[in-house]
Amino acid sequence: MRLTAEEEAPLRRGASSLRTYNDASLSRLLDGLPGTPQSILDVGCGRGHYVEFFRRHGLSGRYLGIDVVPGADWERYAATPSPLEASYRCGPIETVPLPEAAFDLVLSSSALEHVEDDRQAVRRIFAATRPGGSGCIWCRGCGRTCCSGITATGATAPAVSRRCSGTPASRS
Repeated sequence: MRLTAEEEAPLRRGASSLRTYNDASLSRLLDGLPGTPQSILDVGCGRGHYVEFFRRHGLSGRYLGIDVVPGADWERYAATPSPLEASYRCGPIETVPLPEAAFDLVLSSSALEHVEDDRQAVRRIFAATRPGGSGCIWCRGCGRTCCSGITATGATAPAVSRRCSGTPASRS
């Protein structure tokens, strides 16, 4: 994906290239959705900063961040009054309790390359995605940043390859 001059502006202010690319990808994904997501799952949420990204974009509903290490900012983000209610869970995506078919939007940024069982992780992400839901997974395990679009149809998750092609892919 090629960034526009506006999307590259954070780089000129010293932002990380990964964060700048992911923010631009996610903004484009949000712009292309047929509706506004009301429930968001962030796998590998780290500090939980994407809740602020979604709040700046005017989203409301609920956000659930999951990570194996508690984020230093989780309590602050969760306590901030906002139309987008934030909550966090600590644990691996392979085993942390998740509702099925509950999220309109799922994302994972540079997390799946760190899980024990990436196939199980992707199956769990698909199972948690509502039919018709969307998402994006960025994986840097191959040395490139890859974005895979997810479109959940209620079917089982597609086969997952351990090799990344480095190109966008869509699932339906």
